[in-house]
Amino acid sequence: MNRVISSVFFALLPLLSFSQNDSLPLLRYPSMIDAFNRAYPQEKAYLHFDNTGYFIGETVRFKAYVVDCSLDSLSRLSSVLYVELVSLGGDVLDTRKIRLENGLGAGDIKLDNVLTSGFYEIRAYTRWMVNWGSEACFSRVFPVFRRPEKEGDYSRKVIDEKSGVWRLPDYRDTPKDPLFSSPVKVGFYPEGGRLIDGIETTVAVDITGKEFTDSIRGSVLSSDGDTLTSFVCGPEGRGLFRITPPSEGMRLVLSEGRRRGYELPASEAEGCALSVDAVSSPERIIGGITGTESYIGKTVGMNVLHSGYVVGSGIYRLGRRPSLFTLRRSDLPEGVSEIVVYDASGRILSSRMIFVIHEQSASDSISIVPSTSVLSPCGKVRLDITTRPDTELSLTACDVSTMCTGPSGGVRSWLLLSSDLRGYIPNADYYVESSDLPHRAASDLLMLVQGWRRYSWREMCGLDSFSVSQPQEDGLYLSGRVYPSKKRATTDGVSLRAVLYDSLGHHLDGSQMLDSTGSYSFSLPDMNGPWTLIYNASKGSSDFGCRVSIDRHFSPPVLP
Repeated sequence: MNRVISSVFFALLPLLSFSQNDSLPLLRYPSMIDAFNRAYPQEKAYLHFDNTGYFIGETVRFKAYVVDCSLDSLSRLSSVLYVELVSLGGDVLDTRKIRLENGLGAGDIKLDNVLTSGFYEIRAYTRWMVNWGSEACFSRVFPVFRRPEKEGDYSRKVIDEKSGVWRLPDYRDTPKDPLFSSPVKVGFYPEGGRLIDGIETTVAVDITGKEFTDSIRGSVLSSDGDTLTSFVCGPEGRGLFRITPPSEGMRLVLSEGRRRGYELPASEAEGCALSVDAVSSPERIIGGITGTESYIGKTVGMNVLHSGYVVGSGIYRLGRRPSLFTLRRSDLPEGVSEIVVYDASGRILSSRMIFVIHEQSASDSISIVPSTSVLSPCGKVRLDITTRPDTELSLTACDVSTMCTGPSGGVRSWLLLSSDLRGYIPNADYYVESSDLPHRAASDLLMLVQGWRRYSWREMCGLDSFSVSQPQEDGLYLSGRVYPSKKRATTDGVSLRAVLYDSLGHHLDGSQMLDSTGSYSFSLPDMNGPWTLIYNASKGSSDFGCRVSIDRHFSPPVLP
């Protein structure tokens, strides 16, 4: 996964006629973005688990990888990773603090606090990642089955009906026409983010609410009922159509759906539209910027961002024809990137995601060849493993009879794809296995529907404020605040003593003199297992009446 991100700059011939005053305001933003990322480098976490499903009472074991997005290599920013077990109702049932050494760690969670079978989430994050919200955390949902009736017998995988049926398809009362017998939700995703009057735009459609077994046909009708265009969605309920606004009164009608249809988003009278062809060519991505009459003769800027860094940039004077640009796939880093078009004031005019995968050579892959010809119960198996030098490798061996779900995505699909998109991605490994035409078409449709802006362009340019509420942890700390019991009392000169001990007889003792804020912080060595903490506060020779708080609730909100 290690690679160097280089900047590629794109320009058009009309740039030669620009005056310095035209381009200067637009040129400052890339350098501001780079300065932001130097100050606030970001991390991604990934957990490699030992199975795809578990039974109550089992132990979930995992290897943790934390990557520094600025370097695309294992992170040295944080030394503590938080791993949580979250229930169906969104309650955090268990938390582990995992020591990270050069971005690597390992741990386990025993499923003893699980009272009922169902689907449970395991998520992981550093405190530094919390500054970017819940969606920046690693998340994986597992089925947890009822405890085996006989120890060691995992043949019956049972999920209690009341706890599991809300996440599983319920076929007990299936209507004759499952597609149109109940409400169907339709989402519209215009390319570039908005519809502009008079500019033809690609619109992605996402139809949800039912399980589909066949293609879905639909049409876009005008306010007079005339058919403007037709399209076909696959069984996954997603498709594309092109339309030219104004969209007032235009609606989408499914072939056998509700006849009143689904109204398209309102279009804007002025603006810039971004059109990108990321499918046709295996070597390059071709884009165009088109503005309405009020934008003709004006200059706009374009940035290509990857992991928050500028990897491509250009400045264009808009005319009556689209201003074209070309991005070579070989010059772009692998994974999700964002194209942003903006004006001199920093206002985003249009943006969209693109996805690039490079064809892998044999030297890029991990080769695992079993050399044991005959397998026997409890017998040894010899594996010949070949990797690149200095590769960190984790290997899981499990009984296929206990594996209960299909492909769940590996480190490559998570770091390059899933972590930069919104929502669950079925079969995420498909999008990173090849860059041929079917894969390019599928991944581009995914970008239009599930694109999520982890990196805010306006925050990085300093146009919107960005606040840091959590620090980068370089070790374990015990911190908090002391509050006097009496209203007029102060914590100046208060000595706070902390004593920790565990059941094995280990003992830690430390004290700290407080100032008027009452804040305290103790640096701790590596500690394993549960420990008991006792505080004592004194001022001079007397005990000091107070309440002591502990900073330990770093968990971001649980996503629905």
